[in-house]
Amino acid sequence: SFPQLFGLSLDDNIRRHIDFLVKEVGIPKSRLGKTIASFPHILAYKIKDNLRPTVAYLHGELGIPRERMGKLVSTHPQILGYSVETKLRPMVKYLIEEVGISKEKIGVVVEKCP
Repeated sequence: SFPQLFGLSLDDNIRRHIDFLVKEVGIPKSRLGKTIASFPHILAYKIKDNLRPTVAYLHGELGIPRERMGKLVSTHPQILGYSVETKLRPMVKYLIEEVGISKEKIGVVVEKCP
């Protein structure tokens, strides 16, 4: 449940987030409603401070192609709620260094099981 949804500004939050999710993340409009319904908190995260850096990390450092980013996020929107510094980067480091997953394969692993 996310009762704070109605406290968000339609113009400053909701529309900007929807635009970001469709245009920058690549979530198809046909999946947008289901994505938001499964993780409405995504509408409250700051685009500049939270969402955009996470997308940049997933794409730039983990190598998840932009054309698959929309599917990943629409299926597992909570991934955009994870902190790059305190959650994603330490987990990836552990998987590479301790588990032995190669850097080249880590993006594929994250896509399959975020």
